[in-house]
Amino acid sequence: FTGSIPSSLFTLLSLQWIWLSENQFSQLEEIVNVTSSKLDILDVRKNNLSGSIPSSLFTLPLLQEIRLSHNQFSQLDELVDVSSSILHTLDLRSNNLSGPFPTSIYQLSTLSVLQLSSNKFNGSVQLNKLFELKNFTSLELSLNNLSINVNVTIVSPSSFLSISNLRLASCNLKTFPSFLRNLSRLTYLDLSDNQIQGLVPKWIWKLQNLQTLNISHNLLTELEGPLQNLTSSLSTLDLHHNKLQGPLPVFPKYANILDYSSNKFSSFIPQDIGYYLSSTFFLSLSNNTLHGSIPSSLCNASSLRLLDISMNNISGTIPSCLMTMSGTLEILNLKTNN
Repeated sequence: FTGSIPSSLFTLLSLQWIWLSENQFSQLEEIVNVTSSKLDILDVRKNNLSGSIPSSLFTLPLLQEIRLSHNQFSQLDELVDVSSSILHTLDLRSNNLSGPFPTSIYQLSTLSVLQLSSNKFNGSVQLNKLFELKNFTSLELSLNNLSINVNVTIVSPSSFLSISNLRLASCNLKTFPSFLRNLSRLTYLDLSDNQIQGLVPKWIWKLQNLQTLNISHNLLTELEGPLQNLTSSLSTLDLHHNKLQGPLPVFPKYANILDYSSNKFSSFIPQDIGYYLSSTFFLSLSNNTLHGSIPSSLCNASSLRLLDISMNNISGTIPSCLMTMSGTLEILNLKTNN
């Protein structure tokens, strides 16, 4: 479908859901006289919608989800009189939205999920005010031009501790925000593409529900130990493109994706490594200064689909059993070694 999304849709008195995603609509008309609307969900992701996001959307009395991601919107109008809004999900990812962070969002008292990644917002964000929202669980601010004030004072502990998804890639962070250690329900944490230096603090491994940790593209030099008790729930650990040195860290049990590439790890690859990778399908150790031989225990990593140990100082013999893993292994990269 092309053209405008007609505003008359919003006046249909019994309509609860509008799903028009993955079309070629180019305009979302201004919405008027919608006080009787029963609309609950508006999903128009992946279209060609441009211009301003009409503030009248936020006056729809029963609207709980607004999903406008992957469009060409350039402006979010200032929200006026949203005190009665019951909106819980606002997804504006991957647009061309610019200007300061829209502070009127702080007034959406029932907001639970805020997704603003991959836009052109600038200025600073007061996490305190977002974390005061009593139902808040998910925040995505990655890939904007934002600065984040991470000095968070816990005003309402019950709401603050319910956050499960936090994505702050490319947010000009210099340190690990200390408030993270209190987020016991956190499952997804992305702090990639910042300027975080020095140690990866050991408390980050004690976040028992953490499933994905991406701290790639920073200036990290060391993993603070001890590392014997990595969280058992971690399924993705991405450390690539830092300055991490010393021996390879202990591998988390049951991890699916492990990317330690483009660092300064300089040890042997542990001979028993394969016995720790029962669930791992992606393992990259490339572009380090690892030496020694390729452990034959890697053949016990029966789920491996990609194994990359290129651009190291590995020597010796390629284990013949790697050549017989054709049932699972799809990519084997051993280039630029000895």
